[in-house]
Amino acid sequence: MAVLDDFREMVSENDLLLLSKEKFEEGVTPSAYAFALVEQRGGRETISLRTFVAGEIKNLNVAKPVSCSRLQRIASIFSTTESFLWILKICSLSTIMREFSGMHSVASLPFKDLILSASEKNSGGNDQNRAWNVPEPLMDYLKTNLNDSQLDAVNAGLSRRSFVLIQGPPGTGKTQTILGLLSAVLHSAPARMQTKGGFDVKKHGPELDIEGKHAHWMKASPWLIGVNPRDLIMPVDGDDGFYPTGNELKPEVVSSNRKYRAHVLVCAPSNSALDEIVLRVLQTGIRDENNNTYNPKIVRIGLKAHHSVKAVSMDYLIQQKLSGVDRSSDGGRRGAGEYDRIRSSILDEAAIVFSTLSFSGSSIFSRMARAFDVVIIDEAAQAVEPATLIPLIHGCKQVFLV
Repeated sequence: MAVLDDFREMVSENDLLLLSKEKFEEGVTPSAYAFALVEQRGGRETISLRTFVAGEIKNLNVAKPVSCSRLQRIASIFSTTESFLWILKICSLSTIMREFSGMHSVASLPFKDLILSASEKNSGGNDQNRAWNVPEPLMDYLKTNLNDSQLDAVNAGLSRRSFVLIQGPPGTGKTQTILGLLSAVLHSAPARMQTKGGFDVKKHGPELDIEGKHAHWMKASPWLIGVNPRDLIMPVDGDDGFYPTGNELKPEVVSSNRKYRAHVLVCAPSNSALDEIVLRVLQTGIRDENNNTYNPKIVRIGLKAHHSVKAVSMDYLIQQKLSGVDRSSDGGRRGAGEYDRIRSSILDEAAIVFSTLSFSGSSIFSRMARAFDVVIIDEAAQAVEPATLIPLIHGCKQVFLV
């Protein structure tokens, strides 16, 4: 369908639209209208829509549609060349459709029995059969800097268990545990990982009174009271300056002899929670196999990235790559294919990909050459169950719920 270019920029894939031959007016129902779903944005001033005008489904238990005069009228308009329609954007169905796809993918997951029946099968998860063998310098660091509960969680992640649950009150070091897991998973020796069974790590601290609980909650989620500590990070050189990450670590230069043994996807239910952990990785870095601190190659995918993590957002990295290409060429106009190619290369090159749960079901992940080996879901208790299934469709072998 041909549309005005301004409107094309306003709609996205999986948006729900209302089509009518009459202009929309408050309190007036058009005589001929239909709903349509945006399948994709085509070339300039075009979008592809999917709609159903064969009739109405008035009973979900009856598959046969019922004839409807308004749909017949709108169908005749569709079949008329150069007909004119009014279009109104209703909402986005992306999250709902991605959750629906996640639920349908459960049947093909290697650990579906664990998800559906919570049955834990024997996986032989002893020290000799661990899926990951951590280099000794890195393991010494983890033993020194993590407490017993955190180290137990990391060791559980090094087993052959498909699912690991890390539970603890706010402020007990779950994010520090995630950083330890990232260090271990990215720099451990490769080994076969079992795809059946599951594992829970539950550590209970002392019972807190209600004031103590509220103090922990506010410390872990400052954005809930309108205070975002990331907003205190200001540009070094004024409005056009760069935002510091709070450390002096140099970005990693990946050489031919550095090959990551795992491709990791880190998710969170909200953009704020996701940016918190991205910023933590930028500020503190992770440890390599020789216990040296460095910043791994990461990318933050999705919308509404905070300015403090802009340097690793997908849009920013694409623009950086495009500007580098333009300086070495004629600087001609780039098409959608070039953007897709660069986006895919960034995903494949990144050791860690950060995304909200909903956006992890985006079509851009389908173009990756490397599947995700490990999925880590932070603040998993804040997510609805269908949302936690979305990142699992990428064929991961191990899942951490934190």
